[in-house]
Amino acid sequence: MKKRIFLGIVFLCLLAVLVSCGQGENAAPVKLRMPQNVVAANGVLTWDAVAGATAYVVTVQGTEYRVTDCRFSLADLAEPGIYTLQVRAVGEGDTSPSTPATAYVTVAAAGGDPGEKEEDPPPEEKPTVGLSYTLLEDGSGYAVSEGTANMRGRVVIPDTYCGLPVVRVDFWSFQLQANAVTTSIRFPKYLKTLRNGACGFYVALQEVEIPAGVTEIPREAFYGCSSLQRVILPEGVTRIGSYAFKKCRSLREIVIPEGVTEIEEGAFSVCTSLRWADLPSTLRSIGKSAFSDCTNLQEANLPSALLYLGNFAFSGCEKLAAVHLPEGLTEIGGEPSRELPFPAS
Repeated sequence: MKKRIFLGIVFLCLLAVLVSCGQGENAAPVKLRMPQNVVAANGVLTWDAVAGATAYVVTVQGTEYRVTDCRFSLADLAEPGIYTLQVRAVGEGDTSPSTPATAYVTVAAAGGDPGEKEEDPPPEEKPTVGLSYTLLEDGSGYAVSEGTANMRGRVVIPDTYCGLPVVRVDFWSFQLQANAVTTSIRFPKYLKTLRNGACGFYVALQEVEIPAGVTEIPREAFYGCSSLQRVILPEGVTRIGSYAFKKCRSLREIVIPEGVTEIEEGAFSVCTSLRWADLPSTLRSIGKSAFSDCTNLQEANLPSALLYLGNFAFSGCEKLAAVHLPEGLTEIGGEPSRELPFPAS
């Protein structure tokens, strides 16, 4: 009898062990949570440890790196620029969701850490409250539009929003509400694109500086900014779009940087205070009526590289004594029989 009881106990123990092993084999893997407190600073990306994780995958601009610690060196990101970083945890049979994109900015600064994160505007340049931001389709940055911001005085657009660079300024539908009260705009340093008519009809706008990442001034970008006196264009600009500065009646001078190859139709027409235009040696084309009705324009030296001069390009420029045509000019308005693009002397 005792022997039977003993054998029964052994059988039950073995059964319990087998059941336990079977449950272990079929047990669902522990769900890993998303890494938290991801910070990129001073050349190192760090984050909080995730329970159950055996490793982490860091994604830098689409390239994946596997690490076992909660840190990743960014020392190799020596080229100045903006990098998108993400982290996910990896465990036995499971992977956590990737973290939201973290913007990491490298700067070329003599004697400094190339991976040090740049600061946003100083306290006196706090971003204007109430602007609206839209995440770009590729998730690389944000565009800014009208929102409910108070546009009186100086408008400051931040360099970054939610950890990503602000790279585009859209067409602002609040133009007519803001046009009489906005005196200056501080664009974000990572700005790449201005949309057509982005700042048109800001009649109180007095000065503007375009950041270095912008390569073209779009159509009607500053159309009708009648108080605009000073414009600084970056060296990277290659094209000035149609009517970009038309009717900027207070604009006295404009320095068009080397690298610009095209000034489109009516770009500076009716800039009645403009006295001289410094045209770059790289300029190839001046569109129709580009400087027409600039009634105070006294000097405009056409570069030797110019190939095309549109009809009426300097028409109505009453104080312009003469325009010297370069030898390499191959086309004037497309039709030789049409009116000369400058005042007859």
